[in-house]
Amino acid sequence: MNGAPRTLFVSAGDTSGDHHGARLVEELRARWPAARFIGFGGDALRAAGVELLEPLADHPVMGFAPVLAQIGRFVRLLNAADRWFEQHRPDVLIPVDYPGFNVRLARLARRHGVKVAYYICPQYWGWAPWRAKRFATSIDLGLTLLPFEAPFLARYGIAARCVGHPLADRMADVPPAGADADALALLPGSRRREIDDLFPWQLRAAAALQQRLGRPLRLVSAHPRAALREQLRAMAQAAGLALDVRDQPLPQLLRECRATLVTSGTATLECALMRVPSVIVYHVNAFSKWAAGFILTSPWIGLPNLLAGHELFPEYLSVDDPGAPLDADLAALWSDGASRDACLRELDALRATVLVPGAARHAAAAIAELLEGPPTA
Repeated sequence: MNGAPRTLFVSAGDTSGDHHGARLVEELRARWPAARFIGFGGDALRAAGVELLEPLADHPVMGFAPVLAQIGRFVRLLNAADRWFEQHRPDVLIPVDYPGFNVRLARLARRHGVKVAYYICPQYWGWAPWRAKRFATSIDLGLTLLPFEAPFLARYGIAARCVGHPLADRMADVPPAGADADALALLPGSRRREIDDLFPWQLRAAAALQQRLGRPLRLVSAHPRAALREQLRAMAQAAGLALDVRDQPLPQLLRECRATLVTSGTATLECALMRVPSVIVYHVNAFSKWAAGFILTSPWIGLPNLLAGHELFPEYLSVDDPGAPLDADLAALWSDGASRDACLRELDALRATVLVPGAARHAAAAIAELLEGPPTA
């Protein structure tokens, strides 16, 4: 590379994006050792050497109402980024997922002539597809994780490349759960609000399954933050359940699991790739549920269901505890029988399709090509 060292602005707004972004930064730094990385993120990006203007990923918010409550903070950060782009003009902005904030950030960058390579593009194919038209004016390159996403974006004139899913790098060498796995994982999400709202439902469903089976179950969970691990333990104890809560990567925990209760998001795909039948349950408030009816175009929110094209994992997007229907779905996937066997067969096929490593490496190569042109022979 000729001239001054590159400056790359990276933005991640939640725990998942923070980790995926950090892996991408490592690959980019291998290409450009002298590059400066700056932006928004959390502990993982900070550890990867990114200078954080704001620890955006340390306090993630999700859903319509919670975002509205934080609108002042997001406006402040966007204004700060606008000034930074004007004064410093980085070589490229790399937004990582988190579209509510990052798409607006991308528009600001483009106004200042900054190239934008969006890693983990918004899932407009599932909600509000008309937004893809405006997205086309906000980015130079879309880097997608799932095979059907790049063709969808191309229909709107967006240069897009499927780089594969980052989970494959972490999970390709992790053996899936075996026939002797005997634990039930309760996975309410990484955010405190999700735990407060959703975990009581999961605890009740776990207790119902124990009662149905007539024996106690081994219940497990995991969270990277000590305070929230303690909260999970305390809530389980108050419900009369013993819960083993660990600071452990989810794929390792899932090796021990026969089934899970999981909220929406990347964890649903981790469960699928670890060959663990699961029920997806996601809490929304009444306003969010009402608004979702206008913008959701897919009948499912779980990634395994979107990839399968049908409800592989039963899912509930609910204001109130789903109760008996959720209990019945969990029991059917836990017990030997046709439902569990059919699910496991599809999970085997899904693993073969998705577990292709190299997402961050492929994304870094695409960003290098955006900045420097295609490699010469």
